[in-house]
Amino acid sequence: MDAGKSVLKKAGGVIDDAKQAIKDWWDDGESSAKAMPPLPRGDVGPVQQKRADKALGDMSDDDKKKVQQVMDSASPDAKKYLTKVLSSKHSAAEIEEFSKKIAGKDQKWLDENLHLVGLPDGKGIKQQWADSCVPTTMEAMKGELDPMYALKLHEDNPDVTAADEHDGKKKNPNMGQEQKTDLEGHGGVAKPRDDSGTGLDMGAYLDDQKDKVGLKFEGQSVDGDDAALNKGLNQAEKALKSGLPVPIRIGGDNGGHAILMTGVDDGPPRRFTFNDPYDGKTVTYTEEQIKKKQMNIAGWTKMTDIYQPSDAGK
Repeated sequence: MDAGKSVLKKAGGVIDDAKQAIKDWWDDGESSAKAMPPLPRGDVGPVQQKRADKALGDMSDDDKKKVQQVMDSASPDAKKYLTKVLSSKHSAAEIEEFSKKIAGKDQKWLDENLHLVGLPDGKGIKQQWADSCVPTTMEAMKGELDPMYALKLHEDNPDVTAADEHDGKKKNPNMGQEQKTDLEGHGGVAKPRDDSGTGLDMGAYLDDQKDKVGLKFEGQSVDGDDAALNKGLNQAEKALKSGLPVPIRIGGDNGGHAILMTGVDDGPPRRFTFNDPYDGKTVTYTEEQIKKKQMNIAGWTKMTDIYQPSDAGK
């Protein structure tokens, strides 16, 4: 067994029967409707596992040894997060530094500091500007893929779940600036939450994220097409159970709002969980509610587009 496989085999149950079952399900292109349990919080999906294997394989022998030592000394829960950090292509030195920050931390601390969604009381990351829902949705997605990014956002901002209605940089200056830069760098205008700015083209923005997150996004219009919506939800379920959150657009012809689909429960009934960046909270709706346009997220009730993520091979 080579060094890469040795490290990741020890990564807190990453390669176990449950993971193998999910991987087999993911590889079976005909099984989109097959029921599988959701990934436990913090666990590593097959897409991230593949990326971690590749990242480790591309390291020098010395760096592989450093990562091996970090993995060997970490707790089972910490190893899962370290594997996700490795899959995000951080260096061996960065992984060592991150491991020191999370060493000895209990599960509660890990859950609260290495995620940006599904935090205590159902809270999650909140957009700091009136129209920065798309950049905030990407921050949420990056936080789920890369615990190091999530931790840094917590470290650099007083409270990622809070926002000032009159000043986008008052409560979380660092995060507010990041959202403003992304929004205005893609044609939008950042205005306070109690004002009205200009949003951006969600599809074009996601296309620009490929090199940053190692994923490509296939936009699917599901507005007014029951067959497309059913197919889109099945594919989204598959992505979620592989460890990839799914960006969603809700709204209509006169506007819309970006949210992040973060989980699925087979039920019955099948239920999907979302992070709403405007209110900064977790909400859950059944498949029937989604299809009947009975959601109510930031005032929007209709799902219009699903952006299916897949490995970009980077």
